[in-house]
Amino acid sequence: RLDEADSTLARVFRLDPNFPQALWILGQVRMEQKRYPEAIAAIRRSLELGGFVSQIASGLVAVYARSGDRARATALLDSLTVRTAHEYVPPYAFAVAYANLGDLDHAFAFLERGIKERDGLMPEGFFDVLLDPLKRDPRYERVAGVMRGRD
Repeated sequence: RLDEADSTLARVFRLDPNFPQALWILGQVRMEQKRYPEAIAAIRRSLELGGFVSQIASGLVAVYARSGDRARATALLDSLTVRTAHEYVPPYAFAVAYANLGDLDHAFAFLERGIKERDGLMPEGFFDVLLDPLKRDPRYERVAGVMRGRD
């Protein structure tokens, strides 16, 4: 499926090489391919062109964490926390960041908060690969049940 994504993205970039959403998707594809420098470049460019989007910023935390650059990942997480003083940053964004930094307790706490607050990113992103680090934890199935409406 990653090959299909590459092919589709190539067509999109022929039409608009600066489409922020496509750059975000490219970053996710490159992250899954473990092509971290390319993933980082694509996601950073998406944020530059499209402005701050919490979901994309948390994806950048994830790719830095997965690439082994914990210092940059943590610094970006800190900047998300600072943003909460003057704007809403959805709990889903923090769940992604903490999950990829390996702090599963905080990640699940933010997922629970996202459910309670009815975070709009939760239904869209809960089953996303960005939360893969949580999927082996027994708490994931309980939260997944709630997301599927089986609470």
